[in-house]
Amino acid sequence: MPKISPQYRDARRAQIIDAAREVFSRQGLTNTSMADLVAATGMSMGAIYRYFASKDEVVAAVAEGRDGTVHGVFPAGESPGEILARLLSHVSGPAGTAHARLSAQLWGEAAVRPPLAEIARTRHTALRDHLAARLSASASTVDDAAELADVLLAALIGYADLAAAGFDVDPVAFQRILGGLLA
Repeated sequence: MPKISPQYRDARRAQIIDAAREVFSRQGLTNTSMADLVAATGMSMGAIYRYFASKDEVVAAVAEGRDGTVHGVFPAGESPGEILARLLSHVSGPAGTAHARLSAQLWGEAAVRPPLAEIARTRHTALRDHLAARLSASASTVDDAAELADVLLAALIGYADLAAAGFDVDPVAFQRILGGLLA
């Protein structure tokens, strides 16, 4: 039997995660079955189970990839306004609706699934701390920067929830008002 390279394994795992992200966004986390993931990936059930022991593991992998980084790192030198604009761009406009729907579902499920809550908490804390570090130059104390970062990120999460539900929230106005909080 031929040996499978780590690159091949990583590509197949990424294929499953990408397909799951799309199906979860369209159908919902609870309405998506492993059979739906099989259909979306074109893989067999056994192939998917080689990479993930359960749908919960797939959900966790999808959540792991939503942390505000770009290819696993926070872009160096981004201003707080640039960070917020980049994050807002992920959930605004027609292309962002799918991400907004997925985000809303992940936050909702994190409220009732402790393992998912831990992923959300870890990812959110890293993003909050990164934003707070960028804000700290203009805030009176580091605590003020962390509190402001929490408020700004909570506003973005709320925006994503509204976008996911189909509300017509103007991203330009939203970004302008967030910018006012930064001033």
